[in-house]
Amino acid sequence: MNIEQAAALLPKIRATVEMAAKEWSLAADHSGDRIILTRERAGFPALPVARVVQGAPFDDAELVINTHRNAVALLLLLDRRTQQVSAAQRENERLKAELDQAKAPKLARQCAMLCDDRDFQTYLTERHALDKSGKDAVASRVRSILNIRSRSDLDRDKDAAARWANLKKDFRKWQNPNS
Repeated sequence: MNIEQAAALLPKIRATVEMAAKEWSLAADHSGDRIILTRERAGFPALPVARVVQGAPFDDAELVINTHRNAVALLLLLDRRTQQVSAAQRENERLKAELDQAKAPKLARQCAMLCDDRDFQTYLTERHALDKSGKDAVASRVRSILNIRSRSDLDRDKDAAARWANLKKDFRKWQNPNS
């Protein structure tokens, strides 16, 4: 049996275990055979479902006798592991998003630093009609040029980030016209 075949059996196994009697017991008859009994619930008669004959190989007999208990245990373990895997996947996604955020360019901070740069301010005055000096005026003019409400938009909006990249590229050309 391969994993695909086993996976295909899982729904049937679950359904069978769910539908099977909840109470299982073992008794012996006068010949020494072991009888597996099931009972739907307390107060119902115990009904024989299997007989393990005297002399049956011990391990085989144990497998048959404990099949219900083992199937229930394995399904519980499978469900628990599935929950753990799902939780680990969610945590992985959360950490990946956190890492992506940490790796993301801090364009807003970069923009704020460049706005303090005298050369950048001169560039804005010459190329983009900056008519006042001071941090607020520079920041306001850059927001206007980039068509953003806040420099933090640069870290969230790909189009705004692209406009910022173009503005920086133009600034670098202005700074170094021969390169």
